[in-house]
Amino acid sequence: MGKTRTAVLVDFGGVITSSVLRAFTDFGASLGGDPRLPLDLLARDQPSRTLLADHECGRIDAEAFERGFAERLRVHGAEVSAEGLTARMQAGMSIDQDMLALLGDLRAAGRPVALVSNSFGTGTYDGVDLAAVADVVVISAEVGIRKPSRRI
Repeated sequence: MGKTRTAVLVDFGGVITSSVLRAFTDFGASLGGDPRLPLDLLARDQPSRTLLADHECGRIDAEAFERGFAERLRVHGAEVSAEGLTARMQAGMSIDQDMLALLGDLRAAGRPVALVSNSFGTGTYDGVDLAAVADVVVISAEVGIRKPSRRI
């Protein structure tokens, strides 16, 4: 017999928003080269991976990440300004209103909702009242641990 689920755990990017991967690929396409460059660097380029991990854990702020990642993009042939880089990378993301409604319905039905999200840039959560979305909100930079660590 299976366990009864008593709570819901959600992420922000790609769950409450449209696809992060698509937004980053669209941003990559806007640079005029390989559309997958930002994703490839964040996945496979050790300096970029370190910048991302440090930012998600709150060891560096968004501006330091933007400066470092812009440099990594430039090293790989993309001319890009550091200022506002994370906002430009996320520009193609939109809030999924149906998901917000579903989470509201779950909470109204007595199901607790927890949101666990890795930090990225500034303004990521603007326009969404996180306290209205979830009973518990855990943001990686605020706790110094990022997903997928079970410690978060």
